[in-house]
Amino acid sequence: MITRTVSKNPRTTRGDLVNDLQRAGTKVTKATISNTLRRQGLKSCSARRVPLLKPVHVQARLKFAREHLDDPEEDWENVIWSDETKIELFGKNSTRRVWRRKNAELHPKNTIPTVKHGGGNIMLWGCFSAKGPGRLIRVKERVNGAMYREIFSDNLLPSARALKMKRGWVFQHDNDPKHTARAMKEWLRKKHFKVLEWPSQSPDLNPIENLWRELKVCVAQRQPQNITALEEICMEEWAKIPATLWEGREEGEEGRRGRKEREEGEGGRRGIKERKEGEGGRRGRKERKVRKEGEEGKRGRKVMKERKKIEEGRRGRKERKEGEEGRGGRKERKEKRGRRIGRKERKEERKGREEGVEGRNEGEEGKRGRKERKEGEEGKERKEERKGREEGVEGRGGRKREEGG
Repeated sequence: MITRTVSKNPRTTRGDLVNDLQRAGTKVTKATISNTLRRQGLKSCSARRVPLLKPVHVQARLKFAREHLDDPEEDWENVIWSDETKIELFGKNSTRRVWRRKNAELHPKNTIPTVKHGGGNIMLWGCFSAKGPGRLIRVKERVNGAMYREIFSDNLLPSARALKMKRGWVFQHDNDPKHTARAMKEWLRKKHFKVLEWPSQSPDLNPIENLWRELKVCVAQRQPQNITALEEICMEEWAKIPATLWEGREEGEEGRRGRKEREEGEGGRRGIKERKEGEGGRRGRKERKVRKEGEEGKRGRKVMKERKKIEEGRRGRKERKEGEEGRGGRKERKEKRGRRIGRKERKEERKGREEGVEGRNEGEEGKRGRKERKEGEEGKERKEERKGREEGVEGRGGRKREEGG
C-alpha cells in the first residue's frame, strides 16, 4: 500500500502515509515508512524545477528534437550558444555542506550570510562553443533591442573570430521578446546571421545553463563582499571553467571530481560508506536481507488480509443484495399468490351464488311439481270418490228397482 500510494502521488508525505495507515487500522512510524520505501529503491529528494510547458510547447520541443536527432557532431561544434543570467552577491547560488558538532549550527564558520534581495546583483551576457569560451560581459543597463544589437556588434562577432568558427556558423539565442523583435530580426538578416530555430519555454535545452551553474557555484565559494568584487570574480572563474565543459562533456572526470569535493569534502562519500558498512558489512547485509524478507512476508500477509477483507465485503454486499432481492421476490410471490387466491375465491363465490340461484329455481319448480302431483292425486281421489258414489247410487237405484219389480 505504501509503495503503491507513493507511486501514484510522489508528493505524499510520511505524515500522510502514517495517517492513512492509522485510519486503515495499522499503526506505523515515519522511520518504518522511510525504511520500507528505501528498500524499494525510493528516497526523498527535492523536486526539480522545470519550465511550465503547455501542449503547444511540448509539440514544439518534440519537433525540434526529431529534426535534429540525426545531426552529426560537426554541426553542433559549429554553433555559438548565448544567454543572459543574474548573479546575486549573497544569493542562494549553491548548497554548502560543513562539518560541525552538535548545537554548533549558528557558529559563524558554519553559516552562510544572507541579506534581503540578495544584497545586490549583476546581469551577465556570455557565449561559448565547443571550441571554447566566448566573451562574458556585464550588462549595466536595462537590455532592449538597441542594446542587444550593440552587444552583438561588440562581443558576438569578435568571439566568433577568436573561436575561429567555420563559414556558415550558427547562432543560438532564446525567444526573449528583445531577441525576436522585428528590428532585431532585420538586423540579423542584413548581417547574414544563421539563427538556430528555438522552441519556446526551453531554457533547459541550452547547454550554457550548465556553465551558469558551474560559474555560480565557483563564485559562491569565493564569497565576494561587494558588487565590484563579484564582477571580477565572475570574469576570473569564467576563464577557469574546465575545458571538458566547453566541449560539451558536463559530467567529465574533472567536473565531477571538483563538484564532489566542493559539496561533500574530499573522501566524504567514501568515509560515509565505510562507516556505514564497517566491520561485518556482509553480516549486516545478510541481516538486512532477512529483515527485508520478514517485512515482505508481513507485507504479503497484510496484503492477503486486506484482500480477504475486500472479498468478504464484496461477498457480504452480494449476499445483502441477493437477500434484498430474495425478500422482494418472496413478497412479490406472496402478493401474486394472494391475488390468485382472491380471484379463485371470487370465482367460487360467483359460482356459489349462481348455484344458489339455480337451486332456488329448482326448489320452486320442485314445490310446484309436488303441489301439482298432490293436487293431481287429490283430484284423482275425488274422481274415484264421485265415481264410487255414483256407482253406489246406481247400485241402490238398481236394488230399488229390483225390489220394486
